[in-house]
Parts: sequence; C-alpha cells; structure tokens
Amino acid sequence: GFWSYAAGVAYQIMIYYPVRGLRLNNHTTTLPMKKGLSSSAAFCVLISRAFNVVYNLRMTVRAEMELAYLGEILTPSRCGRMDQCCAFGKTPTLMQFDGPLLQTTSLTLPSSTLYLVVVDLNASKDTKEILASLNKAYPFPSNPIEEGVQRLLGPVNEDIVQRASKAIHDGDAEQLGKLMTEAQAAFDQYAIPACPQQLTSPVLHSVLTHPKVLPHIFGAKGVGSQGDGCAQMVARSLEDQKALLKILAEELHMRPFPLTMTSASPIKTCLILCDEPAPSLFPASLTSPPSLFPVADADGVSKPAVLYAVQAAADAGLEQIIVVVPARFLAQFEALFSPTPPSSQLLLSLPLPQQAAARRIQSLISKITLVPQPADKAGGTARGLLACRSMVEGQSAVVVLHGERLFSTKGRGDSSDASAKGQREESPLLRELLDHYDGTSLVGLQLQREEEVGPTTVCVRGEAVTGNSDPISQTSLAETPPPHLRAGDLLRLDAMHARSTSQSSARRDSIAQPGLEKGSVLALSGHAVLSAAIFDALAALEKQHVTVPLELAAGLEGLRSSEGLLGMVCEGRGVELSEPAALVQAATLFQ
Repeated sequence: GFWSYAAGVAYQIMIYYPVRGLRLNNHTTTLPMKKGLSSSAAFCVLISRAFNVVYNLRMTVRAEMELAYLGEILTPSRCGRMDQCCAFGKTPTLMQFDGPLLQTTSLTLPSSTLYLVVVDLNASKDTKEILASLNKAYPFPSNPIEEGVQRLLGPVNEDIVQRASKAIHDGDAEQLGKLMTEAQAAFDQYAIPACPQQLTSPVLHSVLTHPKVLPHIFGAKGVGSQGDGCAQMVARSLEDQKALLKILAEELHMRPFPLTMTSASPIKTCLILCDEPAPSLFPASLTSPPSLFPVADADGVSKPAVLYAVQAAADAGLEQIIVVVPARFLAQFEALFSPTPPSSQLLLSLPLPQQAAARRIQSLISKITLVPQPADKAGGTARGLLACRSMVEGQSAVVVLHGERLFSTKGRGDSSDASAKGQREESPLLRELLDHYDGTSLVGLQLQREEEVGPTTVCVRGEAVTGNSDPISQTSLAETPPPHLRAGDLLRLDAMHARSTSQSSARRDSIAQPGLEKGSVLALSGHAVLSAAIFDALAALEKQHVTVPLELAAGLEGLRSSEGLLGMVCEGRGVELSEPAALVQAATLFQ
C-alpha cells in the first residue's frame, strides 16, 4: 500500500541524508489510482520532495526522482523510471533512455494551445500482470510475440515519440492526434498478443471509437501500460474539449479531466500595492507603513509583511515585481531591497535561518522595482496601480497583491505538521489562481465571520461556475450546509461592496452567499489576476473622482460590470494589517 511507498522513500532518503522524520497531511487527492497514471510514482515523488523542502536538502528534481524510484522499487511495485516524470510538474518533458542512462529535455510550447482530455474509464486493470507479460520479452525474445513487443517498445515507439515531440513543439494538435491513433494501432498489433486477457481492453476501445466522441477529437490512445485504465484524447478546440468532458461524464459515466498545454504563462508582472497606514495604527504609522511591520514566518524569522507578497510572486515564476509604496516611506523600502548585500561580518553574525532570509532577499532584488505613489494625486492604492500602466504596456494581464495583507494556507492540515513549513504562506494560493486564470479576471476569496470583517474588507456574492472535491476544513471557519462551498470552487461574482457590522441587516443580507452558515461571508483575500482592462476601468473612474481616494475595489466593480469577474474560494486564513487587533492575529498566522 501507500505506506510501504512512503517507508521505502524515507529509507532511501535516510541512507544519503542526516534527516529524521516528518508528518504529512495529504489533504487532497485528485489523481485516479490504479489507472496507469503513475499514482504510486506521484506519491513517492511527494515524499521525496517533502523531505527536500522540510530539511532544505538542496536536491535537484532529478535527485528527487531518483530517490523516489529507488524507494518505490523496494516495494512489490514494478514501476519504471519514466513514471517519476511527474516530478517536472506541468512542463512537458521528453525522456530518453539508454540502458540505465536517462536524458530529459523540456519541450518548448508555441503560443497556440493544445486541448486534451484524460479520462478514467471507471473499469479495472492489472498493471502488475501487464508489466510482467511485457517484461518476458527482455532481455532476449523467445518467440515472435516477444520479438513484436521489443519492436513496439524500441524503434516503433522511438519514431512516434520523436514525431509527437515535434508536433507538440509546433502546436500541431491534428498531427499529435493522428500520432496517438497510430501509436494505439501499433500497441494493439504488438502488445495485445503478449497479454490478451488485460490488453484487449474492451472499455478502452469502445471509448476510442465511440460515435459521440469521434467528432470532437483528432485522435486518442490508452495511457501508460494501457488496459481498461485511462485514455487520453486530443480535442479539436476548447469547445470540443468542453463537449468531451460533458459526454464522457454524463453519458458514458466516466471521470474526465481537462489537460491544456500552452506556452509559459503570458502573465509576467506582479503589482504589489502598499497602502498608507490606517488612522488606528497611529503613532506606529509615523515611522513605518503596515506593509513593513514584522511578521514571523513558520521558521520564526521576522519578515516585513510585504516580503511575503514578493516571495509569493517570485515563487509563482513572475519575472517583474513592481512594488508601489507611499512616497514618504520610500527610503525604508529602498533599505529593505537594497542591491548592496549585507557585509560578511553581519551575515556571519546572524543565525542560520536569518542568513538564509538575507540571501533570499538578495536573490529577489533583480526582479523588484519600487514606484512611489503619485504625490500630486488624491490618494488611494489604485492611483499607484495606474502609475505603473506604462511599465506593463502590451501585457494581457497582471497579478495584483497587497503588501499589508497576509494569507496562510495552514488550515489545510494540522499546523504542527513539519511538512507544512514553507508551504503555509501565499505561494500555493497564487499559483492556484494563475492555474485557474483563463482570460477572465480572477480574485481570491476567503471565508470570514461577520464579526471579523474589517472596515476596508470587500465582501462578495456569486453563482457557482464549477467546483472540485476538496471540502473546506473547519479551520477555514466554515461548517457549510448544502449547497457546500469548497476550496477551489469558482464563482461568477454578481455583487460586491465594502461591509461592516454596523450595516443594516437588509444590506448585509443582500450580499449573503448561498452555501455558507449564518454569520459567515465571502471576502476578497487580496490576491487577483486581472486583465489589462483594469487600467481602463480605473482611468475612467479617476476622471470622475479627481479629488477623492481611488481604491482598487472600485476598479474591480467596473470589471465585474463590464466583462465579468470570477472568484476562487481559497482555504486558509487571511489578515489585513489595518488595525491593532490584526497585528495580534498576524503574530501567530504562520506558526
């Protein structure tokens, strides 16, 4: 079982590294098991990477893969090295084997998009039996059937894979689909005779030739060692992908998953808005804005609040980080992000966690640009965002974060888990938003109790677009009666406004979100992926409100009204450093 996989990988890690144990909370599983999708390899890579992250072992991805493989083969599993390719994540990777040698090459995708569907056939297969039958052909074939297996997995496979790699690079969906169909025909010709009881796979072949499926695909084939586990299909378009998902789920009663392959995210820039201090923070506000207030991370390192947002943007792969700061505090931000590294004497005098933090800041500085809020304007963070418009000219979308807002994902598991260290901050949430962004502006949503709503909190209501199977935990402040709202659910927002407990009950009810217990609301988390139209919306508002502060929420409402606005329900807890009580909450947010 999975425990033996974990134990095998942990054993291999302990051979090479002086580590102890760790506790893992696998809060979500979306990959079908025993379907040929390398679920055991994914689990082993998870264990290997968890040790790498928790103990800062500095292993490369290839090293994580190797130890995951060595750990898995200590069990009865008969996996191959190819399964560990999942360690590369969403990067399409060509793996070439020459005996024990492995060479990996990342495939560069063009601007065009490939729309695929992977479907769990809801049938059964015996991977061990299939692999045992195919392995009989090695090292020396003893009959024509085994000779055919070697031909299939040797020259035939190499030729098809090379042509498929070119099709992916060229963004040629039609050619990729034809190659899948060609690969399936070759597999049927050479592999079925070697294991007919498993590879005849009637369910797989019925789906590949189904009359309602064929009009929507360029081609399809089984996955991995095949059998009635999973199939993969190349859809003709986004609309065809959506149609396939519906047909497979509703008519064939299977479990389909969309897989979209595209070039690196067109989103390259993060704008971090640092607001002026709230009056309630006086007199501390005389010397520092809340975005520079210290907040301890999971390792006990005291970091300025804005650094969490900067790190999240960098970890999400964004190339440019623009920090909009109050002009009167510009010098403090310049000191934090100074290109001059700390002296060796100072660095060596610091404890190891603080030394690592100093090096981390230095590694980020090349990405960071500081922009002071326009001094001749009426104020508001949105005017600072507008001041950056020329710096992102030509970009279709930007990420927007707030320097004084913090978000912890530790609600996903036991806060005492060692493996959660380094994963309780904002990085996972931002990556999820970027993964879900499809061209429509998207904001993060968090659950809050009404009594915790701050004076600047923006609450929303929306209609569910889609959902997943990850229920929001009690630590996220929701024990929701049906219809449940779940982490990862997407809502099309139809109302939003600032809300406080002093509002009338009628006004509070107007923003009540179905699926939440009484006394709970959905609020903006402070994370957003916004289309370039946000600049037009804010520019129009600025003309109307020349003498009053312009806040981002007004621009979001403009986006919602003009082109629509989506919200993604996020699991975790957020804090905005806008009042003294929030400082107390922030003190233990990542602990």
